Amino acid sequence: MLTPIILMLVLLASCSDLPQTFQNSRTRLLDAITSEESQRIKEMSNEIIRCFSEKDSDALKNLFCEQVRINSNIDKEVDEALEFLDIDIYTTSTIKETASGGRHTNRGERVAWYLTPEIPYLSILTKIDSETDSRGYEHERFYYSIHYYWQLAYKEDKSLEGLHYIIIDLLNVDSIKIGQVTSITNRQPSIVMGDED
Repeated sequence: MLTPIILMLVLLASCSDLPQTFQNSRTRLLDAITSEESQRIKEMSNEIIRCFSEKDSDALKNLFCEQVRINSNIDKEVDEALEFLDIDIYTTSTIKETASGGRHTNRGERVAWYLTPEIPYLSILTKIDSETDSRGYEHERFYYSIHYYWQLAYKEDKSLEGLHYIIIDLLNVDSIKIGQVTSITNRQPSIVMGDED
């Protein structure tokens, strides 16, 4: 008689750990997702900075999804952006490793995933046209921020995977946009000043 009671108590005690076990596995899953997202954002943001720093227009164009590369005036937009963000010397940046976005799964398979990361602070030096300015400097410092829409996965149409647009802001004075809003872009770009064309 005592054995069934002890067995019942052992079972009840082990059941009380189930909510904690579930919570721990959920926490581990969220940590893994956040870690993967942060790593991917960091890599893409550094690649965007590298493309601008090295004036690598081909690599910058290839970051965009196929649909944007085909349907927009990407060559002209990239050339204009490289002029707008004219980096002679890259000094420092702050990369925000978290971003808003969304993901959809179907039976454990990731079918759609987008992020809207930002590089809120990018400091560069640009060579002054004359040999030196009146203060004796050869370079002028500028501060930018970069926001972009990135479709990491879209199972229905792989031609939509990649960057859709990049917005570059110069100290809230002027902006330029590369790329376009596509049929699945979930967020409209906001331009500080200037044309959205």
